Amino acid sequence: MLRNPHPLRQQGWGGCQGYLVLLPFPAISVGYGEMEMGVKVFLLVGITPAPHQLIGVRLVNEVFTSFFGGKGKRYTEKKAVMSVYPPLTDRTSLESQPRRTPPLESGDLCGSADPAYPPDRLTRHEFERRYGAATQIKKAELIEGVVYVASPLRHHQHGLPHSRVMTWLGVYQALTPGVDLSVEPTVRLDLDNEPQPDVVFFIEPEAGGQIQLSEDGYIEGTPELIVEIAASSVAIDMGSKKQVYRRNGVREYIVWQSYENQLAWFQLVEGDYQLLIPDERGIIRSEVFPGLWLAVNSLLAKDMVPVLEVLQVGVQSSEHQGFVQQLTAQKQ
Repeated sequence: MLRNPHPLRQQGWGGCQGYLVLLPFPAISVGYGEMEMGVKVFLLVGITPAPHQLIGVRLVNEVFTSFFGGKGKRYTEKKAVMSVYPPLTDRTSLESQPRRTPPLESGDLCGSADPAYPPDRLTRHEFERRYGAATQIKKAELIEGVVYVASPLRHHQHGLPHSRVMTWLGVYQALTPGVDLSVEPTVRLDLDNEPQPDVVFFIEPEAGGQIQLSEDGYIEGTPELIVEIAASSVAIDMGSKKQVYRRNGVREYIVWQSYENQLAWFQLVEGDYQLLIPDERGIIRSEVFPGLWLAVNSLLAKDMVPVLEVLQVGVQSSEHQGFVQQLTAQKQ
């Protein structure tokens, strides 16, 4: 009974693709297809009195009963969206309809919440398309294909600790030619992950670093050090993000949990993160950036004078001088 399958892309469907299938009788058409990422979508399409105009009902997460069996022809629906298409001269003109970009929201997946049809994740390309159109959103991240839109940031829980970390790293960067830092840049880690870390600290590509800058100005690849200020985002920063950074080879990862006022500094060792422990003076020393020393308790107390004093000792060390010479030689 089914004939003439036809690829369908229609305005307002979020980039989802299905098939419009016409039945032999003219009064009703039934469409069945799949999202681009493989999630089930059903369509009911009826002919209106106006010539060549269609009314489409999109049913998402619905359960059909005996739909093609000839008996009952019943269905239940969880969600229905009505769309009236403009006058069409033929079915092929469906493909020429403009494609509307869906809004970007936390938890966005391209698919269904029905356990029978597990959702596929957004690709990085689709995430960037939606993010570029969402001009009102200041920070959004793609982690394992799931979108996370940042909440408004409080001063004491985020802005203040963020500024103190930037001061500490900024002084080291100023005294270490060949390294650089960036505030909340988009980082294209892999096809499923595009975070926007609070701080990215890296060796410049010309000096032998791991990252590259794309033609459109984005960081691509893996920075050597990432810092996250974790307030409401602590579950993500210590969970899925941490695993993404580990898998992509971020060599050091710092998480400042502002509500608990705790700082964890991880180093990648043989494919796994190990916690760096302060010495008897309460100082942690970076293994990737020689001379990058941190007086942890002073930073947590927001007392920057001892933090910068300890850092000054670090950048005067022979290890830091050797590191600068190595970076300079790489750039020549």
